[in-house]
Amino acid sequence: MVRKLTNRQLPMNKIEKHVVSNPRLLVFLLTLLVILPMLATDVYLPALPFLQESLSTNQANVMLTLTAYMIGYSSSLMISGVISDRYGRRPIILAGIAIFAAASVASIFIESIGGLVLLRFIQAFGGGSATLLARVVVRDLFDCNDQVRILSYLSAGLALSPTAGPILGGMLVESVGWRGTFVFIAAFSLILFTLAFLLLRESHTHCKNKLSLLDTLIELRLLGTHREFIAYTLIISLAWSIYFSFIASSSFLLQQYFDLGPVAYGFSFSAVIIGYIAGTVFTRKRGAHTSLDSLIRRASILVLLASSLMLLFSALEVINLFFLLLLVAVILFGVGAIFPATQVAVMRPFKSNFGLVAGSFYAFEMFFGAITGGILGLFKSISPLIASCMMAIAALLMYVTIRIMLPHK
Repeated sequence: MVRKLTNRQLPMNKIEKHVVSNPRLLVFLLTLLVILPMLATDVYLPALPFLQESLSTNQANVMLTLTAYMIGYSSSLMISGVISDRYGRRPIILAGIAIFAAASVASIFIESIGGLVLLRFIQAFGGGSATLLARVVVRDLFDCNDQVRILSYLSAGLALSPTAGPILGGMLVESVGWRGTFVFIAAFSLILFTLAFLLLRESHTHCKNKLSLLDTLIELRLLGTHREFIAYTLIISLAWSIYFSFIASSSFLLQQYFDLGPVAYGFSFSAVIIGYIAGTVFTRKRGAHTSLDSLIRRASILVLLASSLMLLFSALEVINLFFLLLLVAVILFGVGAIFPATQVAVMRPFKSNFGLVAGSFYAFEMFFGAITGGILGLFKSISPLIASCMMAIAALLMYVTIRIMLPHK
């Protein structure tokens, strides 16, 4: 990857002038920025059943900490995208990480579930800007072919969070308790703030002088009538609903239903992420040779078949832990292939306002996650049938959306 980036004069010149002189360091920093807000959930997941007992609350209230996080995340993506078009990427990234770090430190000392729900919202509101604007920086600096490759690397790097995060979180919970997860998250965010402050320069050279609410509303209205934007936004939002259905239910499903310990849960969760990583690699390898729409269609069929099979075996009550994890890995392969493909495809028709477009795109994606978490929170306990039903419904809706809005040309 680095050799290809280094040999391409135009991107390299831009990197030297606006961001960092070393393209390897740029990709590493952008990967950490993308990882930050998701790490705050992945490290936190093994703590959920213990958090429920420690704060004397119920499962529904604990699930609210995930739902509030997705709402804060969605709000951050929309707002930070718009204001970054006016004031630049760098100051918004730094401000967001600072808010994230402050909320993470406060969470270490919280004593009520209501206070934790609020802090999780604030945490996500700050961290969402990092993951969004890291991708926008890629759009600022690279052409379409480079974007496919680099975004697939960022997606693969993002998989480090659900791969290592639950294992680390399980170890922290077993050794120092659930508050230890927030100690780690706070330390990580403070280190990242320092790196971004020292290394990241401005990539957006055409900032507007003032923020116009009217202009923003007009631009949003135009986005709402843009067929390609709507199509790819719905597709990634439903793909995220599939992914988040497993994330939100996995802690209670694996630790309570299948009776795994925190560390065993972490390793089991990480194992299925191999499917997601393989999906991002598949897109990176095939993205330059295959139509992105064709790749998305094929991946959606795989996701629908695997999720339907998972629902069938769960309904028949003949599914075991190994088979469930295997099917989830296959589902996440399709989701991993869809994510970078839609991220690149949605930006292709636009020549300006990349922050607004990307912010709206990812905000809807996270909002669907909030809806998914809210629905899961309505159930008193999580079973394979409930989790698989959520995933299968989202997979069917995604397949229908693709059939309607991305017809074969």
